[in-house]
Amino acid sequence: MRKLVSTFLLLAFIITLVSCGSASQPNAGVGTPSQEPQSPVDEPEQTQEPEETQEPEETENASETDEGSVDEQVIFDQDGIKITYLAFDAEGDIWGPEILFYVENLSDKEYLIQTRNFSVNEIPVAPQLSLRFDPGQSDTMPLYILRSGLRDNDISIIENVSFSFYLMESSTTVNVIESEMIFLDLG
Repeated sequence: MRKLVSTFLLLAFIITLVSCGSASQPNAGVGTPSQEPQSPVDEPEQTQEPEETQEPEETENASETDEGSVDEQVIFDQDGIKITYLAFDAEGDIWGPEILFYVENLSDKEYLIQTRNFSVNEIPVAPQLSLRFDPGQSDTMPLYILRSGLRDNDISIIENVSFSFYLMESSTTVNVIESEMIFLDLG
């Protein structure tokens, strides 16, 4: 019975990612590194004209801007996979608050990217992130912090998150890369 429920939830998750994902629309202009995070009171922006994709600048330390968000920073760069933190949206969407990353797969391998050991304010919470990146593909990747997990742990304000990335070659699932723990101060 558990396998059936797990399979159903996995299928629902995959269908949601496919229908909401932007991986099939490279250079669509939405969600590129030049996008500014929206504040909860802003009206949703209309469709933007495609802009030239710019590679995010690499910084060694996170620094806060006037809005309280962390500047773009490269948080993982190994074996041809480069992941840059872009923005945090505390309101998010139906799933919950969203952390937006920009992923560049400069390798010749297809990778499945997930997170492990995820915590909010040092409390373990389950995020929703599992995306496949083809060789040469660069695109945005949202990580959703599930509202149910925040509610179950009485978390109303997200001050910081910590996690590690877990990358598997899609074809073999044997070649695994796990990052060091990553800490983002979002407060």
